[in-house]
Amino acid sequence: KERERVENKCLTDEELRAILGYVKYIANRPDYYYLFKFTASTGMRIDEATGILKKNIIKKNGITYAKVEGTQEYRYGELYKKEKQTKRNVKSDHTKTKSSYRMVQLNKSACKIVNNLMPFRKDNDHLFINSYFKNVWNVYTILSYLKTIDRKLGIAKQPTTHFFRHTYISKMVELGTPLNVIMAQVGQKNSSITRDIYTHVTEREMKLLHYNLSQYDADIDI
Repeated sequence: KERERVENKCLTDEELRAILGYVKYIANRPDYYYLFKFTASTGMRIDEATGILKKNIIKKNGITYAKVEGTQEYRYGELYKKEKQTKRNVKSDHTKTKSSYRMVQLNKSACKIVNNLMPFRKDNDHLFINSYFKNVWNVYTILSYLKTIDRKLGIAKQPTTHFFRHTYISKMVELGTPLNVIMAQVGQKNSSITRDIYTHVTEREMKLLHYNLSQYDADIDI
């Protein structure tokens, strides 16, 4: 049951390609495509990615980083009334944990997305916006859209905005990235979910090692 629970938090390569292909070619929503691919390429939480401003993209020593210094929050209910916000969707300088304040190193895919969007943004503009409504992303809109995509594609997993984040963690483990490096990249100090994913992928790799060893044993059995 634990193994199934971990697997359901991540997307397979085929599922990820199906979602990205759907939003890009069928739905014709490059805004969703850029956001989903960026989070799958960086491991950012969805509210961290939607809160990234153009000025948060920094190049240093030939490496491009995204500086996470807050999240995009949607205020509702009593909290909205209490704070008397003029806007429900606001950029906060708070992150989930202290370790979430960080510099996220971007890979080629993430850099390509950033380079495509930055010419159309001013320094204080959000990098990712909902092009349909011409405003900042709302996490509930994203989750609702993911549920629709899942149904249409027949993905039998409970949709969550952490799909792409957990998929990124899983791929980093498969590539042999040390756990402490992964956790620094995704902004975690202690996370049972990340450790569960790490353990699960490691167990899967060990099964592959066992198979490869048996094949090698057969090859040298003279």
